[in-house]
Amino acid sequence: LAVIAILLNNGYALSLNDLAAASLKNLKNTKQSGEIAETVLRFFEQRLEPLFLSEGYGFDIIQSVLHFFAELPLKEIQRRLQALKDFKDTENYYDFLTAIKRVKNITSASAVPSLKVKLLHEDQEKNLYEKFTAIKTEIVSLMDGHKYSEALRILSGLTAPVNHFFDNVLVMDKHEEIKLNRLALLKDIWATASSIADFSKLQ
Repeated sequence: LAVIAILLNNGYALSLNDLAAASLKNLKNTKQSGEIAETVLRFFEQRLEPLFLSEGYGFDIIQSVLHFFAELPLKEIQRRLQALKDFKDTENYYDFLTAIKRVKNITSASAVPSLKVKLLHEDQEKNLYEKFTAIKTEIVSLMDGHKYSEALRILSGLTAPVNHFFDNVLVMDKHEEIKLNRLALLKDIWATASSIADFSKLQ
């Protein structure tokens, strides 16, 4: 808890992964260092959850960024938590959450070919692609600048295009090439969204 407090209060640009790796270098003849690091990180994780809960962040919000705990500086984790908490209070939050979960529910971990623009036939899938392409670079830039609230606001602009896509386009088209292309588009959208948080964990 003291280490966590030092990292948060001073805003050091150090991740828990960085600390574990540096600490292990100071130990000579250490075997299974990977397992040791993983155990240490789990130990920290178990203390971070109740800490952030005590600061007023919902359990679902914490779970949505839990996979970032080891790799990002804790101050950045805290900023994401606050951005998500504020986002939850906006009027279009639940509409967006429903839409982005529709994207998640139809994608899988299986690899799909890269998206081919020429295979986009329906107006709704073309519109979704254009809207997503227009905001993707901006979201990446905002994330690099730690502007999480702005990234969430822009991402939520996909709510209507996503819903129009699902309401009018059959993803699982009988033509395999078209089906995989539509899945590739949705997978790209989910990958960008989940770089902010795992929205499937949010309620």
